[in-house]
Amino acid sequence: MLFTIILMSLSLNAFADSNVTFVWNPNSEVDLKGYKLYQSDVSGVYNTDIPIATIPAGTETANVIIKDGIWFWVLTAYDNYDNESGFSNEVTEDFNTSRPAPPGGLGVTVFVRVEVETN
Repeated sequence: MLFTIILMSLSLNAFADSNVTFVWNPNSEVDLKGYKLYQSDVSGVYNTDIPIATIPAGTETANVIIKDGIWFWVLTAYDNYDNESGFSNEVTEDFNTSRPAPPGGLGVTVFVRVEVETN
């Protein structure tokens, strides 16, 4: 008797997060209140109602958790009167931290030896 067993696998994409550190040159305004970091998946298009980080004055770094994808960021400065500057230069990065797809086509063949006794 011969038994054949084929093992099949399913592809599963698991997405990881990346911890990203942003660094910039400090703004020298005396009434600086802080900075706002904006993120978008489209270059040049930012929702200024929702910064991904608000950073107090005196801080020139920000750590942010980013999901997989191609992202664009800009930074603004704002003062004690909530006047906000224009956008900094735009930076971009392509994050693809998902695991590779598992290999397919794995199989195993099992041979069963059957002995029959005769009297």
